[in-house]
Amino acid sequence: LMETMGEAEFGLPIFLAVMVAKLTGDVFNRGIYDLHIIELKHVPFLETLPEGEMIELQVRDVMQRKVVTLDLVVKVSRLVQVLSETNHHAFPVLYPGTRRMAGLLSQQILRRLLELGEPHGL
Repeated sequence: LMETMGEAEFGLPIFLAVMVAKLTGDVFNRGIYDLHIIELKHVPFLETLPEGEMIELQVRDVMQRKVVTLDLVVKVSRLVQVLSETNHHAFPVLYPGTRRMAGLLSQQILRRLLELGEPHGL
C-alpha cells in the first residue's frame, strides 16, 4: 500500500515498474515466495501447471505394479515382514475380507509404532 496524501500521480508509474520487475524476474527464476516457503521449508505445493518433464508422465510410469496392502488388524510379525521386504513409503489399509480402503499408513508411522511397542514386548 502507498500513502499518497492527495498526490496520486506517481501511483501508476510505480505500479507499472513493480509489475514489469516482477514479470521480468519470473522469466529468469522462481519467485521469492516459491524459493523460501516451498523449497527451503519443504512445504508441499501442487503447481497449477505441471513442470515440463511431468507433462509426458502417466500414472503407470511411476506406480508400483505389485501393491502391498495391510489389513485393518494385522500381526506385528506381518508388519516387520512388510517393512523389511519393501521400500514403499506408504501402505493402503483394507477392511478385512474386502478390497475397500480404510486408509493409508506411512512407513514412518509403522516404524515408530514398532519402536514404541518394543519395550512392551511387541
